[in-house]
Amino acid sequence: MIADGEPEHVCPLWGEIRATGRLEAVVGLDALAAGASRIPVGHPANLLEAFPRPRQLNRLLLCTGAGCLAAAAALAAAVPGQVGRMRADEASSGARAAALAARLAELDRNQAEMDRLRSEAAKGPGTLPVGRHDALLGLAAAVPDSLTLTSLEIARDDAFLIEAIVVGPDFDADAFRRALERAGFKPGSPNGWSYDPASGRISARGRLAGRRQ
Repeated sequence: MIADGEPEHVCPLWGEIRATGRLEAVVGLDALAAGASRIPVGHPANLLEAFPRPRQLNRLLLCTGAGCLAAAAALAAAVPGQVGRMRADEASSGARAAALAARLAELDRNQAEMDRLRSEAAKGPGTLPVGRHDALLGLAAAVPDSLTLTSLEIARDDAFLIEAIVVGPDFDADAFRRALERAGFKPGSPNGWSYDPASGRISARGRLAGRRQ
């Protein structure tokens, strides 16, 4: 019989049970546990192997919590950098869009000016003095694809001002100046011709060839 404490204080029928003579021994729970602990793990009488073993979850929870904290710290450190890069990209995109819009507006103005020149030239030499008509035709032919006119002024005394900007590769400034002179737009001296390779801007001023000097 296995009992926890004194059997006579626990079981009201202890006297009758003891009198039957069928009771061989009384074993306490502590003694039973001590004896069971001495049974080898692989012995068939070891009943503890049939029950689930308790696992130490504290270490697992501690490792999992530490991993979560490390991941959260890394994410918190990475977020400001990502936000800064996104803002920098947004600012760069805005600046590029503004530059492209300004460039498109400039090209539109140049296209309108070229269309005006072509329409005037198409009306025939009777609408303009012969020299100017030929000069405008020569100017239209002299402007290469890599160059865009931004301004053209011809005064009554045949003084002219041409401003342009380089928009493409393989631009030859000397060749363009010679083409202008062949068309009658010969830059005056000493400051009639200006070309800045860094900005790509060209300015030519003078008086149409064959006119008053």
